[in-house]
Amino acid sequence: MPKLVGFGKYSPQGAAGVIEQGFTARKEVLAVSAAELGGTQDGYWVVADARWDFMFLWNLPEQALPKVQNLFLQAGATGAFSDSDSHWLLEPEVVDAARSGPVAYRPPNA
Repeated sequence: MPKLVGFGKYSPQGAAGVIEQGFTARKEVLAVSAAELGGTQDGYWVVADARWDFMFLWNLPEQALPKVQNLFLQAGATGAFSDSDSHWLLEPEVVDAARSGPVAYRPPNA
């Protein structure tokens, strides 16, 4: 199952909510979100630097990608975040297996 790593920075409004409810409450909310997407949460961490406030790691089925995009759009629309970033992490064996098939690519100058 592919992994998704995500990073988030709270807006002042979102930070106020975390100050009131705590990071543990946010960890639980994200674990529920992962389960609703058909996956699990490997972890949730508070990031001690100026760029990000938290990060999470989820195991998700490949078919969850459209639902993940929808979830991130909904979360962003709340105004609780000032920035976020996410990346799919693929096992090297999975990527190597994909090398065996043909790839239709034509360079720009060909």
